Amino acid sequence: MVIVYLGTGDPKLIDSIKKVGMEFHVVGDQELSKTMAELIQHPTTSKGNQPPFLYLYKEDASLLAKAFQQEHIFIGRVAENTEENIQWSLRDLMDEVDLAYEIDTLRTELYIMVQNIDTKRFQTDADYQHLMRHAIALVEDPHASLEQLDDMVRACQKA
Repeated sequence: MVIVYLGTGDPKLIDSIKKVGMEFHVVGDQELSKTMAELIQHPTTSKGNQPPFLYLYKEDASLLAKAFQQEHIFIGRVAENTEENIQWSLRDLMDEVDLAYEIDTLRTELYIMVQNIDTKRFQTDADYQHLMRHAIALVEDPHASLEQLDDMVRACQKA
């Protein structure tokens, strides 16, 4: 079962899910407050105004990824069923996936920055060295918050 919040996404996404033979339900903004368990058991349909989101309940993500790749469809917001998130509302799960994406994006940006350290400056400028060491620590910290990463990216851009 795949819960599909199509929103502003390409309807070809639905065709790809059909091609791989997966059962699915399309949901929208009226279902944002319902839990994933409710949507699986009692699906309803409405329209949405956000980017697409998929919730995979006991489905093979790699099979779906291959189908999307063949159709040149990119879905940036996907969650797989867990014991915890099955009880979350669609809105909360979408927000959590969005937050994780933002954190990953900032972590990647910061990683690129620390990979391109000015080595001469690092050896001679104590403030720069301290900043870069802190940046490296944040890149490696799996619990770094969005705010911490964002602040560090900004500080490194100014340095």
